[in-house]
Amino acid sequence: MKVFVDIPNYFWKSDDPDRADVRTTYVSLFAALSRLGCEIVARPFRPFSDTLERPDPKEGLHYAYHAREPGPGAYCIKGAALPDLWYLDARGYSGWCALAHDPKLQAESAQYDLAAADAVIAAYQRRFQTENLSRYAQPHRRTAASGDGFAVFYPLQVNNDEVLKLSRFAQFEVLEALVQTAERLRLPVVVKRHPLCASDHIGQALEAAARSEFVTVSDASIHDLIASSGAVLAANSGVGVQALVHGKPVFTLAASEYAHMTTPLSTLDELDAAFDVPAAPPPERIRRQLGFLLNEYWLNTSDEEAVFQRVRSHVEAWRADRG
Repeated sequence: MKVFVDIPNYFWKSDDPDRADVRTTYVSLFAALSRLGCEIVARPFRPFSDTLERPDPKEGLHYAYHAREPGPGAYCIKGAALPDLWYLDARGYSGWCALAHDPKLQAESAQYDLAAADAVIAAYQRRFQTENLSRYAQPHRRTAASGDGFAVFYPLQVNNDEVLKLSRFAQFEVLEALVQTAERLRLPVVVKRHPLCASDHIGQALEAAARSEFVTVSDASIHDLIASSGAVLAANSGVGVQALVHGKPVFTLAASEYAHMTTPLSTLDELDAAFDVPAAPPPERIRRQLGFLLNEYWLNTSDEEAVFQRVRSHVEAWRADRG
């Protein structure tokens, strides 16, 4: 059978920070397809382009790079919130993925083995501490965290990020409401600009926010900022997942693969809730669901056998559908 695979330009650009992760993933994917005797048909990936027609699902599977709705016979292939972890998802990524939409799958994840969940969470906590691990490079960590030094940490996303289409509010609205809430409650908040953000409008909004005595705009490591916060506010940033690993309460403003582990806010009038969260260990349900996300749902593509098993299930399902 044929398997159509989108090849992103990261594959060729030696200076791209995601290149090594992408190449590891594709080596594992091609190895799995070769073991299964599939004919690999490489396709150039063009972001936001409709010039390439989708393969006919009758002809074979399609691994569609960065596809939010890959369509019949296709799977989204995309890096997740942490290096080495990837989506191979029939629905898409972030708030489009299966886990974001399937209450049954969310309920099943709440039954995930607690010991396995705690083990993977602890492993990532160690990596955050020793490697400063994140999808994007972070400034060096402080030698010691300062404790819960402020009420809320709000990490911004790239303003034209596709996943922000799922947000219930524009980032400018959230930032303005957050400043007003902090001033009314007289409690400090910290905001961090996304490292890839080049928006002049975001820059101006941050300058205005920083005029408040209760707002700090920081470029410190997100792990220090998470550790020093009482709670984290996010739309559907990958920082939300990292905050859950840290054991922090997370309040969300958009659909995502982890929103069911957080407190979703329907209106900006509800922001007060993020400022008054008692310190407590994460509930068992959240630990189980987070462990499922890290260990089972997302795929560690440096594990060639795990990739093989996942891809084999896709191939067998495609063959079963066609008798």
